[in-house]
Amino acid sequence: MSALMPFISSFRGPFPPTPENVWLAIILGFVFGTVIAIIVELYFRKKFKKFKS
Repeated sequence: MSALMPFISSFRGPFPPTPENVWLAIILGFVFGTVIAIIVELYFRKKFKKFKS
């Protein structure tokens, strides 16, 4: 947990940096990152299919 302290102290959001909110931020960031990665992958697959055909 001490390794996360710089990240927690630099985390300036609408919420105070309590452990619950830090975990919520990490989970939300992971979820959004996964969703964006899936969208990008599907977008590029469509693009490359157009190039191949």
